[in-house]
Amino acid sequence: MDFVSAIAEASPADTEVWEEYCVSSNHGTVVILDECDQISYARPTDLINRLKKHLGQTFRLFIAARSSFSNGAFKSFITINEENVYLVDPLMLDEYKDMIFPRTREKILEFSAVLEDFSIQVPLKADAPDADFDNVRVRIAVLPEAGAIDLGINVSNQGIYVVRNQREIIEAATLGMFSRAQDLNRFRAELYIPASLDKRFGLDWRKNSLILDHDLERILKEKLMGHIRSVRKAYNQRRAARTIVEHSSFEKLIAQKQSLLSLPKGRRSQSAASDSAAFKSKGDNPIVRGGVPQKVRDRAEFAEARMSAAGPLWEPEMKGARIVITFSTDHPFWVRYVLESDRSQAVQSSTLELLHLMSYCLAAAEMKTFDQDEYLERLINMRQQLSNNMRVLLT
Repeated sequence: MDFVSAIAEASPADTEVWEEYCVSSNHGTVVILDECDQISYARPTDLINRLKKHLGQTFRLFIAARSSFSNGAFKSFITINEENVYLVDPLMLDEYKDMIFPRTREKILEFSAVLEDFSIQVPLKADAPDADFDNVRVRIAVLPEAGAIDLGINVSNQGIYVVRNQREIIEAATLGMFSRAQDLNRFRAELYIPASLDKRFGLDWRKNSLILDHDLERILKEKLMGHIRSVRKAYNQRRAARTIVEHSSFEKLIAQKQSLLSLPKGRRSQSAASDSAAFKSKGDNPIVRGGVPQKVRDRAEFAEARMSAAGPLWEPEMKGARIVITFSTDHPFWVRYVLESDRSQAVQSSTLELLHLMSYCLAAAEMKTFDQDEYLERLINMRQQLSNNMRVLLT
């Protein structure tokens, strides 16, 4: 399909609309939306707010360059219904702090700093590397850790933002350089592409997707992958430094009330037999890891393990009469509410209590109600779907 544009003399009606809405009488574009009965937004306010965010991010460089301040008040270059369209900066840089939405600015406890700002010389033609070239500017930042939840910093907005002629055309792209994961939530980069390199980047008239050739992909990887690995390394170091969650209080609570709980019958296994033998050989009150008596864990034990972010939030297992719950420290729920939580200690404790008790009660109900075959075939699938939905909602 060819793109067709009809250019004709403006009618009197068109001239009247232009004079009413135009910013500059010499040039520009006026977009009028009417008969909008197919728009999915139930309220006009929701649509307007969505447009403000989209325009504020897409045209942030224009807003930064052409907006003004009058008596300390911000006057945006773009308005909707005479209301300011504030700048939306995915990199959260200090240089734009006076142009962002005031409520958003209040949530930002710390602004980002540009880690590196450099240019790459890219030949206009892949088969003529020594001929004409143009520059691609790259800016790299790592978002601050504080306030990540309130600001919506997550998997869906990590990555590379592509700007062409001062207008963002692609947001949060990976460009095939990395897979989305929790450890890159704070990674942001901006790629400024001149119009002269459209063909090299595979841009067509829609300007909404990139197709990198092998050489161009290699050039960008050489410059960006070091920063990506650095962000991942820093994330893993922070995780290693976190205090492991103390599970013993929940194990003790279940042990104290086990006679009142509806629990499955024990299943004899080699590991259970070994545990029993160890218990008898060490006396009436043997001490195991964390200083917790083994008899406290006769019915419940909680642990943590690195699993895939796409896997379930917890995995239950029956060892003798004991239900063992292993939490995935890679799941978005654990990352958000345990590892990276900036909530108060009381709120985090309540979250952990709910997670421990809910997972244990569900596991006990599953194992008591269904036999092993049904449990494996149906309940594991159900738990996986629950974790999938939770992951989608949290990222």
